[in-house]
Amino acid sequence: MIIIYLFGCLCAGFVFTFRSNRYIHLVVFLLSRLKRILCTLFPASLRSHSVRLVDWLVFERHCVYQVVYVFLIIISHYLLIRDVITPLYRYSDSENHLFITLACLFCSGLCYIAVCVTDPGVISVGNIQVFSQIYSYDNVVYTPKECALCSHVIPARSRHCARCDQCVFRFEHHCVWTNCCIGGLNYAYFLLWITSLLALTVNDTWLIIRMLREHIQIIDCVLRPFRKLVYGKPITWIQVDKSSRWTILLLFR
Repeated sequence: MIIIYLFGCLCAGFVFTFRSNRYIHLVVFLLSRLKRILCTLFPASLRSHSVRLVDWLVFERHCVYQVVYVFLIIISHYLLIRDVITPLYRYSDSENHLFITLACLFCSGLCYIAVCVTDPGVISVGNIQVFSQIYSYDNVVYTPKECALCSHVIPARSRHCARCDQCVFRFEHHCVWTNCCIGGLNYAYFLLWITSLLALTVNDTWLIIRMLREHIQIIDCVLRPFRKLVYGKPITWIQVDKSSRWTILLLFR
């Protein structure tokens, strides 16, 4: 039901974008028929619960995306160690293929925790005077105005976060993956986290490419002698790699 709801939002955006097209009336007619069919299949109670669930996932603050992020990091690096780094040690056991990966993963985890736990610059009665003196109003983009929800004058380059329901100094955005606002006091940690993720991605990609290259070279070394053989010549056991204990049995009739 959530997927259908998101698909409907996508269709609405498509209709609005191409509203001047001459075939848009046919698309609107087909979408209206599809809407009637879906409304018949799914009762109103199920649709209302799905809408509330989507609103909670998209517009409210929760830790679902944090759990998803941590799960993706753990499962992806488990597969990386099992399917990439372990074969690399078979091909070249004299190098340490795991150290850089663990170092990047450790740095990324530290930066992620720092972003999550550091105060982004939440404006309160006790620190509003301090934040108000850092930047001055330019009366073009930033003008003195009172926050209707926090009941205080918003300092320059600050904004109210709808998810957290609080004003944040030098508000940049609300990151769902960290479940917190990115503001003036944790922006440096956020950039470090993004940089560490980039380094982690580059390192993992390089390991995958290297493993595939080594694997292709091993296969090529194994198959090269057979290209020169006359058809029908019997060959029995051939050891591919002593460290990996892979063996191929070829029987020619």
